Amino acid sequence: MKPNDFLVLATKLHRESVTPPATATKLPDPATMRTSVSRAYYAAFLTARVIMETEWRQPEFVGGNEHRLLQQCLLNSNVPEAYTIGKLLENLHDSRKSADYDLNDVDMDTAPNAAFCIERATDIIELLKQCSTGVLSAQIRAGITQYRRMRQV
Repeated sequence: MKPNDFLVLATKLHRESVTPPATATKLPDPATMRTSVSRAYYAAFLTARVIMETEWRQPEFVGGNEHRLLQQCLLNSNVPEAYTIGKLLENLHDSRKSADYDLNDVDMDTAPNAAFCIERATDIIELLKQCSTGVLSAQIRAGITQYRRMRQV
């Protein structure tokens, strides 16, 4: 299985839930919309984790809270492109947590929100691919390595 398989699933769930278009009597299923958000996040997160380990040659995180640690490494790498990815991933992670745990957040039940999160995950994955080769990749690798040494993560 590849991380992108989650994005394909998120897109499929969303598309099937809004086709034919929702009407006043047939709204998209909230559980499906929330699942789409969650799967979109995991597509982006797992892509970042694979690139972190393979292209940026970073060891696996230990001790839990891998999601937050990965975001922090990107945010503190001193590379603007990595910072952008870290911020987008952080925001999408917040949406995923709301979709999975905050059943009172009715925004998570909507098709437009799910579509936005799928789009955001797609953007993150594309940015990760752009940053995974060449000089930019080397800069990010060095920045993350320095941050991890300093913070001992």
